[in-house]
Formats: sequence, structure tokens, C-alpha cells
Amino acid sequence: MAEGKFSYETGKVNSFTTVDYVLFGLMLVCSAGIGAYYAIVDRKKTNTKEFLLAGGNMHPIPVALSLLASFMSAITLLGTPSEMYTYTTMYFYIGISYLFVMAASCYLYVPTFYNLRVTSVYEYLEKRFSRGVRTLGSLTFCIQMIIYMAIVLYAPSLALNSVTGFDLWGSVIAVGIVCIFYTTLGGMKAVLWTDAFQIGIMLIGLLTTLIQGSIEAGGFTNAWQSAKDSGRVVFDEALWLNFPGLCIILYLCCLIGIVLYDFYKYCDPKTFGLVTQGDQLLPLYVMDILGFLKGLPGIFIACIFSGALSSISSGLNSLATVILQDVIKIYIIPDLPENKATWISKILVLVLGAVCLGLAYVASLLGGVLQATFSVMGMLGGPLLGLFSLGLFFPWANKWGAYTGLISSLIFMFWIGIGANIHKFPAAKSMIDISGCNWNVSSPPPTPVPVAPKKMTAVQVLYTLSYLWYSATAVLTTIVIGLLVSFATGYTRPKDLNPRLIVPFFDIVFPCLPKKIRKFLWFGIDHDSKHDHTEESNVSSNVEKGKGEEKIGQDNQAYQNEDQVQAYNPKPLKGLENIPNIMEVTHL
Repeated sequence: MAEGKFSYETGKVNSFTTVDYVLFGLMLVCSAGIGAYYAIVDRKKTNTKEFLLAGGNMHPIPVALSLLASFMSAITLLGTPSEMYTYTTMYFYIGISYLFVMAASCYLYVPTFYNLRVTSVYEYLEKRFSRGVRTLGSLTFCIQMIIYMAIVLYAPSLALNSVTGFDLWGSVIAVGIVCIFYTTLGGMKAVLWTDAFQIGIMLIGLLTTLIQGSIEAGGFTNAWQSAKDSGRVVFDEALWLNFPGLCIILYLCCLIGIVLYDFYKYCDPKTFGLVTQGDQLLPLYVMDILGFLKGLPGIFIACIFSGALSSISSGLNSLATVILQDVIKIYIIPDLPENKATWISKILVLVLGAVCLGLAYVASLLGGVLQATFSVMGMLGGPLLGLFSLGLFFPWANKWGAYTGLISSLIFMFWIGIGANIHKFPAAKSMIDISGCNWNVSSPPPTPVPVAPKKMTAVQVLYTLSYLWYSATAVLTTIVIGLLVSFATGYTRPKDLNPRLIVPFFDIVFPCLPKKIRKFLWFGIDHDSKHDHTEESNVSSNVEKGKGEEKIGQDNQAYQNEDQVQAYNPKPLKGLENIPNIMEVTHL
């Protein structure tokens, strides 16, 4: 780019061109076209399995790409570079957690839901605890997803509008309508294939930004050295690990954060008045380094909104599934015909999409997009993960422990989250420099004002808890309180539980332990029985047990409908026909 054309030199931001708007429009048209295509192709298939689960026979590749796109929303694309610029490279470590998350999902959580043949993962809570626990879990998930989708829809539009002048509500409404359109018409198949298309757009946009940013820095090595000199690099390079899938986009965003810092290392855009929030840094950076090439900023816009579309469409589909299975079919219309269920699912997508559009403005009150998202996930998703973990790994837990653990964790985490938002105790940030700003085209540089540290009470210390620790805190709170209440109110006897509802944790995580020790760690549950018998023998066994035992009740539903439940199989799943809705599992 010609000298003197960067924002920190001119005090102005480059604007979008017609070509950029056209490219953004083409992305929306292609996404809508995929939905229309599957609406026409599958117009004669009017069952909920086809609409909500894509028929259960999708190829693993689009499913995997959809999972990746659902995880890596516009929140990640905008928030991660800002996190790296504002703080340090410690955020790299979050990628390491993905290894453990994927392992736990594949070998501990998903196989249980798969073998139980549930459409909604919250059906498990009814089998394990009670219908009330299932309903409470479903409602918590619905609230979480609606807030999350509102953030995903509004935040990128706000950031781009503030920096580039890209129309705020025009982009919110356009993205919302297109997403509702193809999700309603094409169902899960359209969601999966549009996600696969959008992940390609995301990768192109990120790679374009990283490559051009590295060129402007004189090579990525120079950018890394600049970050290291400023104290932003806080770990040894030997810790670099190469994780596939989710880590690719996360680390691309982190690397973009490094070159972004190198570009603005002598003129902090927020101090200079070019942006007001950290979420606007990446759009500003793109306009600086790509603005001279017509069309490339448009690719970036398509990249950001592809992330938004993928998350919202998957969220709408999963919400429709949960409400249909856990509310309508249980409390309103138990014997709902398949064709009517499909139509109700489509209506639910429309209504939920409209609700998200209506609530989009609330996201502006939640602060930075990355922190807001992780805070919401921690305050709502953390207790839910704790509830499922309580049921899967602790056979003594009963429904009263489940109720109390979930509600207590929700109250505790909202107390911390709201308190942190009210008091706003400052977090330590990396150093910034404004010596390279062109103050001739802006107001005089601000005079630093020393701020006395706030005195905190013992309770207020909780408000300084990092939002990245919300989920772990919530899980621990749910499990501890849930177990204490379970033992206080009469714990569940492990031998009375259906072993298929409990995960043999030590058999999977420590398979090298002697069988005698592992059997002792079953805590009275006979995991051998679910592997030694065929479904037919299980049916007869269930009948015999029914003659001599009282029914445990809906609390545990011990051995109920055992003929419809497969044995626990921790091996990677080859088929997709019985996997419950994707977003329900991933957002735990």
C-alpha cells in the first residue's frame, strides 16, 4: 500500500467498495441456494428424522466440517485476535483443551447418547433422573442458545459497522433472514452443507488476512519478535502443538492477533480513537492492509458472517429439536404425527429466528464478544455439563441432587457473572505504545491518569475470576452440591441402576488397570451384564427382574425399555444414524 494511507497515519478508515458488497451478497445467495436446493430435493420426505437429523445417513466429512464451523463462529474470528493483542499469547493454551474435549466427547459422553438411541440428549436426563430434570435442563439449554445466537448475530455487525460503515441493522436483518430461510426450508441437510461451504470461506478469509499481514510485517518472524519484545509471548516455543480440526482456525486467529499487534505496535487504535472496542480491531486491520485491493475486504466480510451463519443455523436446528422432543411431545401433543411434527419444527425455526433478531440489541450490553460468549457459556452451559457429568459418572446421584446441583450452580455463576459486570475490576493488560500515531490529524494524546487500585472484600474477590474459568467452576459446583444433597436425601443404590446409563470411567481412561481394581471402581454396577447378553436375553431378563423387584420409579427408570438400548460401546462411532442433535452435544 502507498505510504501514508494507513489509518494511524491519516486518522481515517478505508471504506467498502461495490465489489466488496457484491462478494458479501454472493455468499448469502449461495447459502440460501443450498437451503432451497434441499427443500426441492427432499420435498417428499416429511418426517422429523429427515428434517432434524438429515436422515441419519450423512457422510462424516460434512458432519465434521459442520461441527468445526459451529464451534468457530464470528465470535472466535473477531474476539481471538483482539484477545491476543490486548493480553498475551496465553490464549494459545485453550487449544490444548480441545484435545481433551474431543477425547471426552468421543469416548465418554457421545457413546452413551448414541447407544440409548435418543433424538435429544436431554432424554438421557429423564432416563437417569426424572422428567422434571429433563425439562429443566432443556429450558436452560434453550436460554443459553438464544442468548448465544443473539450475540453471534449482533456482535459482528456492530464491529463492522463501527469501523467500516457497513450498515448495522441491514447486515443483522439480512444475515438473520437468510439463515432462517435455509434452515427452515432445507433442515439439517442444508445446515450441514452450508456449514461445509462457509468453513471454506472462513479459511480463505483468515489465510488472506494472515498472509497479507505477515507481508506488511516483513515476515511472520518479525511479527512474533515484536510480540515477544512487548511481553505478549509468555510461553516457550517448544510447547507448540499441532492439533487438527478445531485448532486450525483457533490458531489462525491467534497468529493474526500477533501480526495485528506488530502493525499497531507504535499506535494503539483504541487510544488513537480509531476504535472504541477490542472487537473492532480486526475489521480495522483488514481495511488497513487489504483496503487497497478491491474485493478482498468483501471476502473478509463473507468470512466473518459465514461464521455467524454456521453457528446460528445449527443453533436454530438444535433448539427446534429440543423444544419438539422435550416440550411439545411430552406436555402438549404426545402422539404427534410425523408430518405435523415436521411442520411444527419448521414453524419453531421461524419463531426462534425472529426471537433472536428481536433480542440482538441486547448483545451490545454484554461487553467484548469473546468474553460475553464465554461468560454465557460458563454461566449456563457449565451447570448443564455438570448435570450430565453427575448422571454419567456418579451412580449415587438422585433427582434431588440433580435439581439442587443445577439450580445452585446457575445461581452461583450468575452471581459471579453479574457481579463482575457491575464492579468491572480491571485485568492486567499488555503494554501499548502511541508514539507512532499522527496526532496532527487527531486530538492531542491523552494524559495518563493514575488509578488507585480498588479495595476488594472477600466476596468481591470472586468477581475477579476469569471468564475462562466459569465453566470449570460451574461443573465442580454442580457435582459437589449434587452429591451432597443426594447423600442427604437418600442416595441411589448403584445396583438398582441400569448400567447403560453410567459410564465405566476407569475402564476407558485407565484400561491398563487390573480387572479386579477396575471392577471395584464400578462401585456396585454390573457393567459386564450389558456386554454379555443379546437384546433378546435382556428383554427376558428385564421381565424376570420385574417379578421380584419394585420399580425404582421415574427417578432412575432402572432397566426400563432395556430391549431398545444398546450396550455401552466406547469405540469411535462409524454410523451417524443415532447420534443426537450435533449442537446439543457440542455446546455442553
